[in-house]
Amino acid sequence: MKIKKGIIVIISLALICGIGIWQKDKVIAQSPGTALGEKVVLNEQMEDKEDAALIVNDNTITVGDMRNLKDSYMTYNPSASEKDIIEAAIRHEILYQEAINQGIDVDFDEAQKYTEQLKQAFLADEEDPFAVDLFEYISGLGLTVDEYFEQMIPMYQETMHVGLLRQKIYDEVEWESDNKLSSSELNQEQIKAFNKFYNTLRENAVVEIKDYAK
Repeated sequence: MKIKKGIIVIISLALICGIGIWQKDKVIAQSPGTALGEKVVLNEQMEDKEDAALIVNDNTITVGDMRNLKDSYMTYNPSASEKDIIEAAIRHEILYQEAINQGIDVDFDEAQKYTEQLKQAFLADEEDPFAVDLFEYISGLGLTVDEYFEQMIPMYQETMHVGLLRQKIYDEVEWESDNKLSSSELNQEQIKAFNKFYNTLRENAVVEIKDYAK
């Protein structure tokens, strides 16, 4: 059985830079990123952090990672249900496994280059709300910006695998449409096809959900 550490950090980053978007036009007295980073540090000190929370096709997602994901959701999307959080972790893992199964390959150097570009984009506008929140989060973790992004390379590598899998499905839909759809119609069909593709994978996946909220 393979322990799949790090998957949740990817989703957590997406929450900070994605779900956090809804705060962009609001006046924020203090970024929640620091508090979230500090919670992640505390989670890493828990004795059961390496225990299995989810098992997805023989790959294990740890209790520590699930706690981090839950804290991210409670910080940026508190209306999310326990099921939403669990399914987010399962979805990422299933899609990453399928990308590997289909022979999609992203090497470390490519992921490193992408990570550096992303870091420079954040550094280029440090007053942007996304950047502010991310840097607060990194501070809460007790890391420097360079240390954080260095640690994120393997996790971005996974995300890029999933992105290429999604693009493969989107390209197939575009080819089959034969330029007969408008841009919005094509996008709707692509999303529908990808969701159908994932739902089939989810139905065939062997998933065991354990009790991690103890």
